[in-house]
Amino acid sequence: MILHIPHAGTNTLGRHIEQFDIDYLTDWRTDELFYHSNSDRLIQKVSRFVCDVERFTDDKEPMYSQGQGICYTKGTRGNDIEVIDKEDIINNIYNKWHLDLIQLINKTLCYFPKIVLIDCHSFPDKEGYPDFCIGTTEQTPKELVDLVQDFLIDYDVRINYPYSGSMIPAKFVGNPDVFPIMIEVNKKLYLNNEDDFNTIKIVINQLLGVITEYEDSFE
Repeated sequence: MILHIPHAGTNTLGRHIEQFDIDYLTDWRTDELFYHSNSDRLIQKVSRFVCDVERFTDDKEPMYSQGQGICYTKGTRGNDIEVIDKEDIINNIYNKWHLDLIQLINKTLCYFPKIVLIDCHSFPDKEGYPDFCIGTTEQTPKELVDLVQDFLIDYDVRINYPYSGSMIPAKFVGNPDVFPIMIEVNKKLYLNNEDDFNTIKIVINQLLGVITEYEDSFE
């Protein structure tokens, strides 16, 4: 099992970002929430405002037109963000991240016949938003989705709402041995106080344990 944690980072590399933007879009403490002893983790420390490793290159990225491509030029309220050397960011952060992920998947496939690639996120609470959002792709097994839903039976869980899809390198799209799935947790569940955080951390750890058992069933 690989835990892909792209938006927990807060390092802006000296770039001025308004605190409201950082507070709203950072996936706070997901690097603490998503942990399991039987997993490898890839955690991005740089803020998504400087380099959003889940964006496509500009000519393919829908959010580029809103100033939120690989390097954000607009904040959450349309405010301008100073321009930086995007090519340097792409070469030294974006490309390296994707290469590291590809190498980690390749390495893991040397030891396991099937692997689950979990895209780990959180999201701000809005009216009508669920407790958990599960994102899928065409190669996400239905039984894996059902397993996650069944485990989270006590919570409001939606599939591909309010966000959809799951991170997977193009190299592995269509690979029947890689199972991508996105797990997003509503920030209202864990950011209010430490007791809530600890409760959700236990829930997620137990869920990852169930997913590990599912992955091990293919050995």
